Amino acid sequence: MNRDGIYIELDSDTDSRFYTSNYGIFNQEPVRRDTDWRRYQRPLKMADAQRPTEMDRIVERIMDHNPFFDVYETVPTISSRPPINGIFHDEAEIRHFERMAELERLYKEYNDELLERERREIEIKEQRIRDQQRIVDAQKLEMIERQERIKRYEPYRRHLEVRRAESERTPRSQWSEVMPRRTSEDRRSSDRSPRSSEDEGSPRRTFGERSPRHSGFFEEDPSPRRRRSSGEHRQRKLERKVPKKHRYNTPEENAKLEAYIPTRNYSYMTAEEHKAMAAEQRKTQKYQISEHGLRSYKRIANETRFSCRISVDKDHRQMIYRYLILRSDDPKNIEKCRKELDEAIMENLMEEYVHDGKQLDVVYPFTQKTRHAFTRLGDTVVDRIMDVHSVEMRDCRRDSIYGDPLPPLLLTGSPENILKVKKRLDKELEEPDNSMTKEIAVPSKVFDHFFQSTRCHVERIAKKTNTVIEILEATKNLKIRGSPFGIRKAQEQVDNLEKRAHQLPDDSDEAVYHQTINPEDVRKIVGIRGEVINGFRKRTGAKCFLEEGEDRRNNLMIFSGTIEQAKAAYQAVHAHLHQGIILDGGYIENHSKMARQRSDAIRERYQRNLGKFLPPQ
Repeated sequence: MNRDGIYIELDSDTDSRFYTSNYGIFNQEPVRRDTDWRRYQRPLKMADAQRPTEMDRIVERIMDHNPFFDVYETVPTISSRPPINGIFHDEAEIRHFERMAELERLYKEYNDELLERERREIEIKEQRIRDQQRIVDAQKLEMIERQERIKRYEPYRRHLEVRRAESERTPRSQWSEVMPRRTSEDRRSSDRSPRSSEDEGSPRRTFGERSPRHSGFFEEDPSPRRRRSSGEHRQRKLERKVPKKHRYNTPEENAKLEAYIPTRNYSYMTAEEHKAMAAEQRKTQKYQISEHGLRSYKRIANETRFSCRISVDKDHRQMIYRYLILRSDDPKNIEKCRKELDEAIMENLMEEYVHDGKQLDVVYPFTQKTRHAFTRLGDTVVDRIMDVHSVEMRDCRRDSIYGDPLPPLLLTGSPENILKVKKRLDKELEEPDNSMTKEIAVPSKVFDHFFQSTRCHVERIAKKTNTVIEILEATKNLKIRGSPFGIRKAQEQVDNLEKRAHQLPDDSDEAVYHQTINPEDVRKIVGIRGEVINGFRKRTGAKCFLEEGEDRRNNLMIFSGTIEQAKAAYQAVHAHLHQGIILDGGYIENHSKMARQRSDAIRERYQRNLGKFLPPQ
């Protein structure tokens, strides 16, 4: 081995000359080899014949690198390996595993991003499909409503046809005896195209049919229209003038018009037709049913007998629930059939829940009375009922409902819990309104400080107790309306305010100063655990309180005590807020009762003695 650390080997084919081991494969040119193992990562200069083999090894070393297996390419008869200590081998192995972990993390992030992008695209497409389906459903409902409107106007159309036929059969001279009085516009339109004498005996023309006089455009040349004089106009008006008794409707005509009564669904309908329609509506009623309930009814329809005829309404449907049509000559049978349907459908849904274990939905219908009672019940009571029985409620009144004046509730959960909720709601809605009104006496001190200047305390108590509170200014009392429990809770809240009022100043000769504090300055005034406001109280000896303002945006700072103490507290708070600015000699309004009485007495004395100081006139 020479001084460079290269092994020297004697070549027997030469004249006893020494050659280095990296002379080259073909002994044409020497190749520089970097044998320092600390710089094994540097690029190596090699012969062209060695290049393919070395490139493959470099690629393998990059993909799966392990320095322990690194071997340098040499002459076939000579092999060399750099010394590698254990520490370097461990460090290289650690770096290798870190690179592989980083590569795996990058692959995972790329795959996750692709999956998330595909999921978002699928959600967008599904949302578009749902929107299109919603638009199609709305158009279907609109088409159904138009068909219903056409059916509703059918009686009025028949009425118009009858009147038109009567007018065609009646001569024009007797129109006033059969038809109502015409308007001036009708007379003008009839005068513009009067019927000629030759058309009197001919049948009346339909719309678009031409008169025999003008059957051809070029058959005759009509003379130009001549402007009539005022005398001719007056003569024609006298000729067509109708006697006064014929211009107004006769009693028979008035009775005939009064028989056509306007309703909400129909433009005009006779009283007899309206009664017949109401009787027919009582014989045919709709039953609101959910999708799960409809599938359950189809399973039991052929096996169960009901008190009336039942069919599925295919013309009218909502996006959330469907309808069944109940028909019977006796309305009592329809009410009986409703109860039978409720029991049979709930029993079948219980069997389905036991078999599948999936949550089902059931419709809770309303009447006009129970809907008002449900609105008065309040969201708090209803949410508590649903939470106790683990049932989800959806008020269909807040959804897009077409043509249904009383949208139901959609209850989702197990059938047993739904049945409990329905019984509880029936009990709550059928019970009479147990609200009562009570007048609570409030001490004058509490009323002056908490209820007279602001309504925030009243609104807070009413919201907590679910009551309605009215302030009586004359008696300084509170009039509370609500349940007995709510009134009792409101009384407790008023008692708590009375306990807080004991800390306020009495009606003695003390000064009470007020200062408005912004919400962002409250923290500066109170401090950590009340250190700042307690420091004001100790230094000045005044009582300091913070009250919420009427507009809920500003707070009211109250200082009470003697005039010197209240003024010192006011100046200390102002200096603390405005960085050392001290008010000196400023006028501060005194709001105490004794101070107001002194001011009133001075004002009265001045008014009484005002005449003594005036000069004589």
